[in-house]
Amino acid sequence: MSRVWQWMFRVGIVLGTVVILAGCDSAYESMVRNGTLDMDPTISIDDAFSNYPYLKAKSWQVFDDAQGRKVVEFTATPDYNVYLGSTFNRMEITADILERAKLKLAPMQVTYQAQFVINKNAKTFSIRYSGIKIVNTQNPNPEAVQDVTDNRLEMVANIYRNVPDTSIWGLLYSAGNSQK
Repeated sequence: MSRVWQWMFRVGIVLGTVVILAGCDSAYESMVRNGTLDMDPTISIDDAFSNYPYLKAKSWQVFDDAQGRKVVEFTATPDYNVYLGSTFNRMEITADILERAKLKLAPMQVTYQAQFVINKNAKTFSIRYSGIKIVNTQNPNPEAVQDVTDNRLEMVANIYRNVPDTSIWGLLYSAGNSQK
């Protein structure tokens, strides 16, 4: 075999390996997105998360955690404007409250995350984390990151019910009503 053919053969093997490995991650992502949760097995995770209007800039990624487990992660940012007019316990997010909250939260990066871990049999998954991360972009100290963990999966339930998330709602309401 000539050197050109040997080089092309090696490049083909490398590219093939990359495609196969990427395909595995894609299969895990598809398994989670097309899967369902016990809280509502009538709707896929993808349909619930993709159609939730209170989040924007939605993305999915697959990675290996520190123990080598495959994790499929959904990440999005809250769409504050959609909360306008929403109520909780007879309190309402008015236009004034929303504008003050957006100004107060401007230096904050608020992100919702849900992580699904692929089980050892690689045929099933479970939800491992749901929560909001709040980072002050003016203070990049890692200790300044706030993690509002959704231990009872109430945020996920709100996504499935297609109603405003109470954690983000409370963040907006308190920021919009603070005096500082």
